[in-house]
Amino acid sequence: MTTPVCCPPGSWPQLLRPKSEINKDHAPKLAGTLITLPETTDYNAYVVEPKADVKFLGSIMVFPDIYSVRALTPNCRSGDRIGSIYDALAEKGYRVALLSLFGDKPYDLAVKGPDDGDFERFDSFAQAGGVDWFKQQSYSVLSPKVKACAKFLQNVGPDDNKAIGVVGFCFGTWLLSKTSAMDDIDFSCAVGCHPATIWRALCLVATKSP
Repeated sequence: MTTPVCCPPGSWPQLLRPKSEINKDHAPKLAGTLITLPETTDYNAYVVEPKADVKFLGSIMVFPDIYSVRALTPNCRSGDRIGSIYDALAEKGYRVALLSLFGDKPYDLAVKGPDDGDFERFDSFAQAGGVDWFKQQSYSVLSPKVKACAKFLQNVGPDDNKAIGVVGFCFGTWLLSKTSAMDDIDFSCAVGCHPATIWRALCLVATKSP
């Protein structure tokens, strides 16, 4: 099976739209709420409650890709496509929790863009500081956030439906693979969306990578 390139040429200009565009009329209205997960001080998640007039189907945890998502980092005008997906899931009857994996320092806010402005040939993995940023996102750093989010979803779910599914976008596909391989959380199902070009290697070594 072949997959499209994760971060194709031209992606970064979309992440650098001016802040003046944030509240434009065409910006999708956010349907959920940003919360601090219980029993934590700085683990956050954007939670969208299921639509009131449909049957509750279960909970879904979402692991974003490395870039800004508007629901988590309001100063950026990115992540609207991911937002439309979790909002749509909530309309179908799911409680959706988009986990803030990187706090206020997702990749595009933490790592400087190319000085020459040549975004068409920009390589996020080769950019100065990029490798160091990835090294900081180890499983030992991220897993407590995942466990806190899972506990929250379990506690707020009804007694007859504690099921938790997980959706990972790009880097999030590695995280869901690693979490499943470590048997830390019993996900009912898992889906990886637009995985990175190295996703197969990441998933195959999920039990060995730090």
